Amino acid sequence: MGEFVPKSASLLEKFETWLRLDSTGRTSDTLRGRALYMIALGLVISQIVNMVIMAETYGGWTIDHTISLIVGAAILMSIALMRYSKKYYLFAGFYSLLLYGGIIASAMEDFTGINTALLPYMILGTIVCGFISGWRMVLIFGATGLAIIWALYGYSAQAPTGALFDPALYEARNIQRAWQATLSMGLATAIAGFASYAMHSAFFALEKNADEARSLSQAKTEFMANLSHELRTPLNGVLGMNSLLAKTRLNRQQEEYAQIIDKCAKHLLHIIEDVLDIARLDEDKYEIELKPIHLKTVLEKVVALNQAGAHAKGLAIGIRYKDNLPENFIADAEAIRKIVGNLMSNAIKFTEKGSAFICVEGEQISENQYAMTIGVQDTGIGIDQKNLKKIFKRFSQLDTRLSRDEDGTGLGLALSKQLAEKLGGRLEVITRLGEGSTFMLKLVM
Repeated sequence: MGEFVPKSASLLEKFETWLRLDSTGRTSDTLRGRALYMIALGLVISQIVNMVIMAETYGGWTIDHTISLIVGAAILMSIALMRYSKKYYLFAGFYSLLLYGGIIASAMEDFTGINTALLPYMILGTIVCGFISGWRMVLIFGATGLAIIWALYGYSAQAPTGALFDPALYEARNIQRAWQATLSMGLATAIAGFASYAMHSAFFALEKNADEARSLSQAKTEFMANLSHELRTPLNGVLGMNSLLAKTRLNRQQEEYAQIIDKCAKHLLHIIEDVLDIARLDEDKYEIELKPIHLKTVLEKVVALNQAGAHAKGLAIGIRYKDNLPENFIADAEAIRKIVGNLMSNAIKFTEKGSAFICVEGEQISENQYAMTIGVQDTGIGIDQKNLKKIFKRFSQLDTRLSRDEDGTGLGLALSKQLAEKLGGRLEVITRLGEGSTFMLKLVM
């Protein structure tokens, strides 16, 4: 069952994709861009609400309505421009100037000055700059706002007698509004400046740590890959020479020694291959090769490779392939072999008696595609439900009671899960403690 995603979230994701918010590759820039368009949309909505309120208050269209309309349209156009420019501090400055310009324009009619209805919007300039541009821009726009407040007060004081806001009648009110606006602006500037400094400092510190972590992770991955390559070459030499040694005349003890060398060397080579594959997957360099394959043959080879180990423990092993399914597909045979091989190896390792079978089922979903389930079913010890989240983690080994004589690194299931996802599929498990497990590779082929 798919995860429920609200339509609003999906629309926002599409909108952000259209804006190319993640094109810079930096999380802080993405957050700035997201905050910027959210602020811009909030400003547009606030202008619409403000126009409705003013229409009710004034009983008709006024200069304030025209200014609000122009400001809203300019902000909407700037949101579209964010698709092409990621200099977010310029947009923040533009919004702040636009607000100040709108406030000044609304204050010009009839010497309205400090009594403009848009005066409360003054503090938004510093808040916008605080989120987007940093504390220095907050101080600049805060100081600019304070200057505008007292300029508006001075403009109101020049109103002629009989004006709408006659200084003789409104002087006390005007000075009170100027001081209230000054206190509000000063407080908003201080809070926005402090918050901006703390927020942007945290951004820079987090990004620095993230960059260092990525560098260390990449260095670790490259080191593991290089080390694996360096180890594989001499190890292949050991296997080759041991194979030649096994063909010579040896006594029984020497044959046992040669077999131990062969087993240990092959196991080490398998670990090295797993490490190389994980390194490639981590660096997104693992190449999926889609070719025509005979699926049943690929799985029969997995059974053949594990047959000796199963028979040594007295386990039945084989394939159950649905008769109504085709056997030829377009897929990556090597990736499927590795996934199913790891699952079968684990099944044998953790099964004391009974069987380990590969079970293949599928359902046709289009003319040339099948939703396939390749499962490995065993009658082993099973897995406790509380440990299910741990089994696909690297180096995780939950129970070694039955595998104490077996070598293992805990990489197999982690690698299989990553490979399954690389193929566009997923790995699932059904298990009951003491009754066995079924690991299923589900993918479309």
